[in-house]
Amino acid sequence: MAESDLTSSLSSARKAVQAAATARSSKFKSWFSHRHHSHSPLLSLKPLSQHGCHLLSALPPEIRDQIYQEVLQSFGTVQHITIREGKLTHMRCTAPELHDFFQDRRTRDSICNPYDMAFRSSVQNNWQIIPLFLTCKQVYQELIEAVYRSITFRIPSNAAKRFIMIVPDTFLACVRLHLMYGVSSPMYLKACDWPHQFTAENSNPKADQAEWEDLWRAFAKVRVAQLIVEIHDYGVRVPEQALMAPLRGLRQSPMEVLLPWHDDLDTSGDFRDVAYVVRRPPEWIDPTLQLDVDKGGPWLPKPRKIWDRLTKR
Repeated sequence: MAESDLTSSLSSARKAVQAAATARSSKFKSWFSHRHHSHSPLLSLKPLSQHGCHLLSALPPEIRDQIYQEVLQSFGTVQHITIREGKLTHMRCTAPELHDFFQDRRTRDSICNPYDMAFRSSVQNNWQIIPLFLTCKQVYQELIEAVYRSITFRIPSNAAKRFIMIVPDTFLACVRLHLMYGVSSPMYLKACDWPHQFTAENSNPKADQAEWEDLWRAFAKVRVAQLIVEIHDYGVRVPEQALMAPLRGLRQSPMEVLLPWHDDLDTSGDFRDVAYVVRRPPEWIDPTLQLDVDKGGPWLPKPRKIWDRLTKR
């Protein structure tokens, strides 16, 4: 009887295993077919309630921080923030060590423009950093602070206001912002003083002034860990005193403003009473040498776009 009972038990167990395997195979085939004909099924509509990761939580905070820093190095500690299709997006700076202040436009663009296509596709999925974010709540909280504390954000002025509006104040306080603004409008100039390439039809300096001033009203309400404002000359020299007036009320520290012009011009301003540092290019550097302009002449049958300096302003 004992042998018969054992044989019966083994047979029942074997059938149960086979049934489970068949059910799992059928479920897998159904999922695979569904995945390729429609979309991947959602395993759960509710977030996991896991607060901590047993493996990472067992490590000392210093070791966890080292892990985060290694991940961030791969992710890129200098990120370019831009607006694409109406939304903020980012791209790792491929050569941050080549960036320098007071670079001419051609040099600056040659550093940041040639993004590797493979990296462009991979960064859209943030594959270096998303897995850690999804580990657990504890890792997310620690990593998100490390992201804002460790990354320098290079951001154009048209994206800066949206950035500071959507990032919580607690994280903004950790952020290092490098804001870039290209002066390409006869702002704060009388119409009679406009350079010849600007007309009432192709320019709206009043709107540009309003947008510029609105940006700094928004910045007056927040604090960041560091702010560098880099002004670029894109074809027009404007009165510095008027251009920098919206920044005078800021009490942001540390803060630097980099002007592209030397201080011996009739448009130069006096900034000895401001709370931030104003820097100008060294005497032997002229960052306005390279400008992207359309220039034609009798020696050119058809006007073509070349890199040249605007010599008449």
